[in-house]
Amino acid sequence: MSLQADVVKDSFWVSLSSPQDAPYSEVRDRARQVEQAFFSLRDELDDVGDANRDADKASIVVGMETMIWEHGAGFWTEFSAEGRQRIIVEDFINEWRKRVGDLGRTKIDFLYKEGDVPYDIEFDLGSADPELLPKAAETLKNTLAGYPGVYDVVDSSEPGKPEIRLTLKPEAERLGLRLEDLAEQVRHGYYGDEVQRLQRGRNEIKVMVRYPRRERQSLDSLAALPVQLPDGQHAPLGTLAKVTLTPGVAKLIRQDRHRVLKVQARVDSQKADVNAIYAGLESGALKDLRLNDPGLSISIGQDRQEQQAMTQALGHPP
Repeated sequence: MSLQADVVKDSFWVSLSSPQDAPYSEVRDRARQVEQAFFSLRDELDDVGDANRDADKASIVVGMETMIWEHGAGFWTEFSAEGRQRIIVEDFINEWRKRVGDLGRTKIDFLYKEGDVPYDIEFDLGSADPELLPKAAETLKNTLAGYPGVYDVVDSSEPGKPEIRLTLKPEAERLGLRLEDLAEQVRHGYYGDEVQRLQRGRNEIKVMVRYPRRERQSLDSLAALPVQLPDGQHAPLGTLAKVTLTPGVAKLIRQDRHRVLKVQARVDSQKADVNAIYAGLESGALKDLRLNDPGLSISIGQDRQEQQAMTQALGHPP
């Protein structure tokens, strides 16, 4: 690691974000992993254990503050006067990141420059077909990861809790049952149907009726749920609809009524040129993606758009 006087900021912020379905224990373990990597690097740079080192000599950092919440964590640290004289912050960040290792499903962001943005490369992928986006995003991510100096290649998809999906069977359609009617009956049975409102002082109390908890805890109970048909008869839900359990989505980004996935990456400026990467993608991977999937829209991120607009306004080619 290079040790020179070139610190971008005296303090910086690191954040972790975990999927919505991640248990708190997983978030805590990932936070501990980041902390341990930090302290390992700090101790090495402080020359801990060196007999020639002055015991009263200041550390390169004044400390670290860690905050952990349900689905993420944040770390704040500041260089000491000693650290400001010795450390190049980019080298410190790169080594810290290397020591953190694999974080699994958890994403990490290092913000250490004035006006810093988390990612150097960003594309917005949009489509009316939600099944198309993950495949296109994965293709673009693999292409980006193949460039030397490109790292932390991620997309904005965030898995959520499992979802139950209902698909009407042909028999239900012949009986005149609509999917909207079925979904409403399921919602009333599980979430509740408002039957009355009571005034209690200044508060209005809703009285909801739904099935007992023991009848709302398994797919078997759902399949046995009695559904009222248009003719007034009842039939078990399992005979009218196919019940499937699918991964949910915790966060959706939409533009012009279409779902959008962001693909993002960071670039080591000493190993790669961002402009050259954008140019290479436009003439290669992005062109192929558009040809293979005409319904797919691909646009660069807002920061890149603003940069291009400024460059053109100054009379230079983008």
